[in-house]
Amino acid sequence: MDAMDRPRETGHRLDRRVRLALKIAAGPLALLLLTLALRAWVGPGVRRTKIRTSVAEITPIEAIVAATGTLVPEIEETLSSPIAAPIAGILADAGQRVEESEVLIQLDTTREQVLLDNLLEQIALKDTELTTLEIRMEETRSQQESRHRLLEVDLESRSARLERLQRLATFGAVAEDELKEARLDIRRTEIELEQATAGLEAQRRRHLAETERIRLERSILAAERDEQARRMESATVRAARSGVVTWIEKRDGLRVVEGQALARVAGDQGFRVTAAVSDFYTPRLAPGQKVRVRATAGEIGGTLEGILPAVGASSLTLAIALDDPRAGWLRANLRVEADVITDDEEAAVTVGRGPAVAGAGIQEVFVIQGGRATRRRVELGMASRDRIEVVSGLTAGEELIISDMTLYQNRNEIRIR
Repeated sequence: MDAMDRPRETGHRLDRRVRLALKIAAGPLALLLLTLALRAWVGPGVRRTKIRTSVAEITPIEAIVAATGTLVPEIEETLSSPIAAPIAGILADAGQRVEESEVLIQLDTTREQVLLDNLLEQIALKDTELTTLEIRMEETRSQQESRHRLLEVDLESRSARLERLQRLATFGAVAEDELKEARLDIRRTEIELEQATAGLEAQRRRHLAETERIRLERSILAAERDEQARRMESATVRAARSGVVTWIEKRDGLRVVEGQALARVAGDQGFRVTAAVSDFYTPRLAPGQKVRVRATAGEIGGTLEGILPAVGASSLTLAIALDDPRAGWLRANLRVEADVITDDEEAAVTVGRGPAVAGAGIQEVFVIQGGRATRRRVELGMASRDRIEVVSGLTAGEELIISDMTLYQNRNEIRIR
């Protein structure tokens, strides 16, 4: 019996130990389960230092379309090569201020000088040809006039002979055949005299025509000479106005073709802005809208003057006129930010911009009340660079989270620690 009772006593003691262990573990386990249940009921939390917030305020606000642009001169002239020639000298640098008529680039005019000399020689030949023609024509005219005078003498002599024969014929001393021959001689001389007179007139007209031809050819050559001389003179590329060299060809010795751009000079008349923006904003933009142009050096107002589609891209090119195009801090090719003001409101409920409130429309945000942030639906309106209008869903003085809350998009409430 004693042997049979010992196992039962041992098992009994084991059961009591298990029950005691369970009683000891029950308290912490219950506390753990309570903590997990409480955390599930309270919801997730976020540290205030990890988020950005903004308090709704009543402020003026302007709706803008933000663009990036560049300052360009109102007047910028491109200087081109007047001739095809190598560059002989570069006398200016980009960024350098130059005065009107100042030489920027000197071209090699050796070939052009040869062409000019050739034209001068051709003109001299034409002058010689004119002189030779005058001498030859004078000799021919003199010979023809002499012949004409001789024919007049012959006609007079033969007319006198006919009169003499006619007187003798009255006495029967002259045969009729002799009288007939004398009359024919006079007729022949008259015809020759007429031909000589016509020849003189034809020779005069030929002389005039030949002279006119040579003079015309000389005039054409003279015009080419003047043009070549002008090209020689313009082979020194000069600034057309006072200003700043914005670009210049720096390859000394480069052979350029006629009309090739060699330099650009921006005048002192002032600057304007050329900016680019996505064509998504086309319905919101219109000429005449006010613009704020900003750079590190300063800020200036302006007006949107023109809107053009950019070639081969889904963007717009904006032409902006500045209120003070000669402001001291303006300089060519300076990068600027241009805010086109499309609408404004004197007093509106606004909050700071952030990832959670980036654009217009209805969206859900977290509004902070005490130590908790509750999801709320709001409607956002016009936006400036740093603030956005709250059309509905929020009143002045309320605070909302404006940083990215994507991780909590399935939560209606979170704790703020």
